[in-house]
Amino acid sequence: MKTTRCHLVPLTLVLAGSAFLAGTVDAHPKRFISGGRHVVGLTDSDINFMGYSALSDNNDGHTCQITDKTGEKDASGNYVIGTTYEFLFTTSVSDGLGMVTSVGEGTASKSWYQTATSGKVAAATVQLTPTTEGEMSVHALCSANNNGGVYLATPLSGTIAAIPPPCAADVCGAHGATTDTDSTDRCDCECTDGFTGELCETEPDGLDGVEDVLEELALEDTGSSGSGAKEVEGDGDSSATITAAVSALVVTVVAAMSAALW
Repeated sequence: MKTTRCHLVPLTLVLAGSAFLAGTVDAHPKRFISGGRHVVGLTDSDINFMGYSALSDNNDGHTCQITDKTGEKDASGNYVIGTTYEFLFTTSVSDGLGMVTSVGEGTASKSWYQTATSGKVAAATVQLTPTTEGEMSVHALCSANNNGGVYLATPLSGTIAAIPPPCAADVCGAHGATTDTDSTDRCDCECTDGFTGELCETEPDGLDGVEDVLEELALEDTGSSGSGAKEVEGDGDSSATITAAVSALVVTVVAAMSAALW
């Protein structure tokens, strides 16, 4: 007679295995996708998921939320073709939730690719690099089988625009430069030589009026000497006084120019 031996598995191993399975499937995000469901256009009639039959109150958007994370928009707040954008999904639930996400261009569609976390997380991200002008949107669902709900995030939507024209190389004049790639929201100039202003058009303090001073120093041709020098009438004392005044004016101009340069 053949004897069959039974091996008893310790209860502790059974419990440990159960805990492991519960931890790995707790959020069920991949089951949501495999069941033919999609976060785009999700309604109560589409749920029938983890024993739930209706969407839960999203607590003013905090239980399942979508925000922009990285990527520069244009001056009008549009997403720009060729720029990579990253979107952040978060939840206010302390131990996290499972997340299913989808992002795409054009009218939101159930044919868009979906991604799912492997379990409960506090946050997740997804990227999009737009290629065509038009609409775009981001969608997310957050859930877990032990917190009492399935939460649908308010979609994040926007407009995709063409790459804006860059600023002209000479827009800042002779006393500035720019590397600004977007001319639609004014050009950012880096001014030199002490010049200031939006387009480096304002002269530095100390140079204002220098041209007028130089004009005062220019001697007009009276036609009497033929040399281009202005004839000064009067005695020697008067000539000395004029010479001293001119010298003082020259010193003033030089000082002003030096101050401007430094």
